[in-house]
Amino acid sequence: MEDIALSRSLKRVSLHLCLADKAVTSGRRWERHGVLRTAFLMAWLRLAFFFGAAPASLARFYDGERRLKPAVASSYLPARPGRARPRPG
Repeated sequence: MEDIALSRSLKRVSLHLCLADKAVTSGRRWERHGVLRTAFLMAWLRLAFFFGAAPASLARFYDGERRLKPAVASSYLPARPGRARPRPG
């Protein structure tokens, strides 16, 4: 929801602008879940955000399957000098 929050903030400062830069994204979600289901999900997330839902709770609906458990995620952090890094597994 960062893009929506940023757009809201910028709307107060200036008119909308069209930029020549391009953003490249993946279509995997649309292919995996279908157009109607994905469009409905995106609209529902925006509506929930508009009514004050926390972005962290919305993230669970958006891509909960890619979230790692904290114990697993911590094993992939880069090592800090002078400290041992836990091994995955």
